Amino acid sequence: MTPDKYIYLHKPLASDEEIQMVGEAIRSGWIAPGGPYVERFEKELSAYTKSPYAVALQSGTAALHLILKALHIQEGDFVILPTHTFVATANPVLYEKAIPVLVDSDQGQINMSPAYLEEAIKFIISKYQTKPKAIITVHIYGIAAPLKEIKEIAEKYEIPLIEDAAESMGTFYEHQHTGTFGKFGILSFNGNKIISTSGGGAVLTHDKEKAEYIRFLSSQAKEPRPYYYHKEVGYNYQFSNLLAALGMAQIKKLPDFLQKKEAIHRYYLKHLNSVPVRIFKDFPGGGTNYWLNIMILDKHSPGEFIQFMEENGIETRHTWYPLHLMPLFEKYHYFGRNETYEFFRKTVLLPSGAGLTGNEMEYIIEKIESFFIKNPF
Repeated sequence: MTPDKYIYLHKPLASDEEIQMVGEAIRSGWIAPGGPYVERFEKELSAYTKSPYAVALQSGTAALHLILKALHIQEGDFVILPTHTFVATANPVLYEKAIPVLVDSDQGQINMSPAYLEEAIKFIISKYQTKPKAIITVHIYGIAAPLKEIKEIAEKYEIPLIEDAAESMGTFYEHQHTGTFGKFGILSFNGNKIISTSGGGAVLTHDKEKAEYIRFLSSQAKEPRPYYYHKEVGYNYQFSNLLAALGMAQIKKLPDFLQKKEAIHRYYLKHLNSVPVRIFKDFPGGGTNYWLNIMILDKHSPGEFIQFMEENGIETRHTWYPLHLMPLFEKYHYFGRNETYEFFRKTVLLPSGAGLTGNEMEYIIEKIESFFIKNPF
């Protein structure tokens, strides 16, 4: 069989409900940043995640940036984060001229290692006589990090914990939503995320004062006067009322998306048992939203496989390349044993969008099997 069209890694799924909600927002005349749909969307985010406060912003990157501002992270401060992540986790640290400290995973896991995390903290304290000013943990590919251990370490050293939950909307760790364990969490609604508003993100926090300060900074730090008056640098990071309307339609579909994505994961597990691969299925605390399915190739090149699938109209991708091996970060401290690189060199990401059809799934399996027939050991 052949698919009717190109199969993307994670195509957004939208329908008439999204068109109707955005149309209503346009007809309301409120097209500028902020507005009633933003407030409604924030309430929906708070209700779903059980976070007391949610502040919708232009992107997950903007959310991380304003969290660092709210924590008064500045030049020369150390911020610990995983090497196994997208560069957007690290860029806000560099915006503030702070110093990223990169921590690897271990023991076959793919998120930040608690052991390497504590090693990094002890090293910074010993060498620089100061504590790191923040820890950012990431729930990579929607899979919850070992939050119990990481939170215990953060509390032991009294370091604020930030959760980058950009990829983990809908992921719960021991029945609590990711992004709500630390002092702050962030979400992303980028075009490839489990719910999408084209672009967008949010801050989650239990701290009302910090939430209000982040909202203040996001609207150019305008003082509450009847004219424009400013005491500090602000940012144009407000969320769009139109995109919030789109988010309102998407979040209502989240339970259905999660169910469909789990079914896709189980389909891969069931139908890839005749080829020499493994589907990653280790989810600490039971936590994953099945955002992207990871296939482990023990004896073949990911690049060769990705090219073959592309030639057959299927998008697959490499997993994240370790930050500590990139020129941008090579001068910074790194703690680990290159586990992320070993993971990178034998893994690929498979199509996982909630809109995948049965015919498309059959075609994907057919082409994966075909690759191994043409490329035996």
